[in-house]
Amino acid sequence: DYVEPLGKNRYAVSGDLSIKDIVNCIHFKSKIRFDKKIFSAISDTFDVDRTQYGITLYSPGEAADDNSVVVSNEIHFVVHITGKRIP
Repeated sequence: DYVEPLGKNRYAVSGDLSIKDIVNCIHFKSKIRFDKKIFSAISDTFDVDRTQYGITLYSPGEAADDNSVVVSNEIHFVVHITGKRIP
């Protein structure tokens, strides 16, 4: 897990995402701001492959024989975190 500066208020972020007791490392870019009392972070949109977490229902290639329902394996995420400094 790391946060690497990329420029003014921009960072590359890496950490673990746990879904259904399966843990994988994810990477995304984020705008992070600090002031005297408030911390805020909002990521760029990034994708996670749901099949890496054992979620395969209606996946392409795993769908019903007639392929009438197919769901993309990619899940789009945006992380938004705010916090307040405790004195």
